[in-house]
Amino acid sequence: MRMIFIITKIFIAASLFAIACNAQASSLVGVTYEGSGAQFIRLAPDTGIDAPVGPLTTSYAGGFLGDGSSVDPITGSFFLQGFDPNSSKRLYTWDIQTGTLLSSPIISSPVFDIKWDRASGTVVAITAAASGNREWTHVDPLTGSVTPVGSGLPTIGALAGGVSSIDPIVGTVFLMGKETGDDGGLNRLFSIDTETGVLLASPAFSDQTVGAIEWDEGSNTLFGLISGTNGIELSSIDPITGLVTSTGVALPEIASFGQGDTVLDPSAGVFYVWGSEPGDTGLDRHFFSIDLQTGELISSTQVTPFISALEFVPIPSALWLFGSGLLGLIGISRRKKTA
Repeated sequence: MRMIFIITKIFIAASLFAIACNAQASSLVGVTYEGSGAQFIRLAPDTGIDAPVGPLTTSYAGGFLGDGSSVDPITGSFFLQGFDPNSSKRLYTWDIQTGTLLSSPIISSPVFDIKWDRASGTVVAITAAASGNREWTHVDPLTGSVTPVGSGLPTIGALAGGVSSIDPIVGTVFLMGKETGDDGGLNRLFSIDTETGVLLASPAFSDQTVGAIEWDEGSNTLFGLISGTNGIELSSIDPITGLVTSTGVALPEIASFGQGDTVLDPSAGVFYVWGSEPGDTGLDRHFFSIDLQTGELISSTQVTPFISALEFVPIPSALWLFGSGLLGLIGISRRKKTA
């Protein structure tokens, strides 16, 4: 009877774990905007089909390049900065599972390239202080209050809006831009400590244009789409030295893409970008999948032209811990049986 009881518990736990993994599985989620409001979606990268999740958010009226988006996979929250119909800047938070708008406070100061930071447990972003010098900030997603962190970032000038990423384990944000007073000069990759606001590095790029960057947690590597003499290529970038290592595979299928219109799935080893093929006209848009290891194009599918933001959502660590515990129970059961 005791063995039957244990097996029943394991079966129930396994069923709950399967349901949880199915509900929280790694996926691409985001927001589309078509003039009447924001629709939270779940995107299938292999088909380019986006499935609406939850109701239309009519309080969202679009945003600017560089507003940024991010996800907190633990609480299942999706963050996006944008404007309401009255042109007030707000920080919108959606529930990833239901697509329900959770909050949308007015942001107390303009910020750019928002990211969710696991270390501080809040939204982080860069802003411009009253003196004109940029500052690193923490943003409260419930109240919209912006709190400066550190002593400022006076050497950071113009930013390439949307060309940013974050290493959530170490707590480093990467931003593409130029140094103060050098708006027509070299592009630089700025690395900032998310907790202290300290500038860690700012290497320059001489002959390449970095149109997108994404951090890969699987390999601890910063990847970027580089436009150089050979066209658009996927490359790895050393954030300390600025050394660019190309895969050597040109991507002529990608004619153009918007800054920040990228997302990376570390579990699948795929770099996604939405843009245009050479023959596209008007509002034609395609979703490109690129292999991280080879740099080769995996697929290109047509998508809605109104994607405002996309983010990768990993399976929360709590589910992995639950799964580990489940395997432990199974192991204990087997040991008792053999004894």
